[in-house]
Amino acid sequence: MGRIDSQEDLAAFTESFRRQGFTKEEMIGLVACGHTLGGVRFPDFPQIVDSPDGEQKIDAFDTSPKFDNAV
Repeated sequence: MGRIDSQEDLAAFTESFRRQGFTKEEMIGLVACGHTLGGVRFPDFPQIVDSPDGEQKIDAFDTSPKFDNAV
C-alpha cells in the first residue's frame, strides 16, 4: 500500500484504497482493525510511550481487556 500522510483528507484516503482495489467498507475494516490490534512503539514515540528503562515497549491503541468483535 502506498504511504498516506495522516494529514490527508478522507477523499485522499478513499482514493488510495480504491486504486488498490478496496471498497469503502473494506477500507474502514482494515483501518479499524489496525487501530484495534496495533500500537505505538517506544523507539518511535518516546514522548508517548512510557518506558523508563528504554525497553522495546509497545502501548496498544485499544486498551480493552479482551477482544470485542461486536463493534
